[in-house]
Amino acid sequence: MGRPRKHNPTIPKHIDQTKLPAGIYWGQTGNGRWYVSEGHHPEGGTNEKTVAGRKARLSELHDIVE
Repeated sequence: MGRPRKHNPTIPKHIDQTKLPAGIYWGQTGNGRWYVSEGHHPEGGTNEKTVAGRKARLSELHDIVE
């Protein structure tokens, strides 16, 4: 198990940040999005796949990573 996440003030207020599942991340650009990382490109960088929008509930985020 890794270190705990730091509090992020840009995450929507209805999300309890202490209960976020591992492997899902909040993108802070634009209107915000939840994404998962799908590995690295051979040329460098990572693939990020958007899985939910700003209004997603914590339970939906848990369902996505299962």
